[in-house]
Amino acid sequence: MTDQQIIQQIREGNPRKGLEKIYTFFPKVSGYVQQNSGSEDQAKDVFQEAIVIFYENVQREQFMLTSTITTYVFAVSKNLWYAKLRKLGKETHYEMLEEISIETESEDKEILYEQLEVIVQQLGEKCQDILKQFYFMKFNMKTIAKKLGYNSVNTAKTQKYKCLERAKKLAAVKLNEYSH
Repeated sequence: MTDQQIIQQIREGNPRKGLEKIYTFFPKVSGYVQQNSGSEDQAKDVFQEAIVIFYENVQREQFMLTSTITTYVFAVSKNLWYAKLRKLGKETHYEMLEEISIETESEDKEILYEQLEVIVQQLGEKCQDILKQFYFMKFNMKTIAKKLGYNSVNTAKTQKYKCLERAKKLAAVKLNEYSH
């Protein structure tokens, strides 16, 4: 079953087979959570929450999958686990959002983090990697091109630009939803 068939089935109200296929992705999520201070039960909770987010997003008309479902669900799971660790005060090697310094009230900052996480999750793993390495790890484009396997620095720059444009569009949609 293809990713598009899974999405089609969910939208048509017959998600069972598609969701069953998605559940085969659990071992990857479980491994990640357990490598980052979590348990099997916590991995199950995170994975279930990621599936619910995926399911709800697919129901939205403007949802566009820009990666595979596996990549999307894994990215959502990673971000959910990271958020849980952050709330517990634990550390993980995936500390992307901790680098952001925004001068707002703590409640506003938490809302902003949550909205940013949703946008980042929708970008897909490749975009997450390139933006994280450029903005948070402060790698230059030559290093990023080499690390991520791009043929040239210009290709990496183009990809970064496309990712930023996609993030801006997603943020605009979020802002529009929030204001209505």
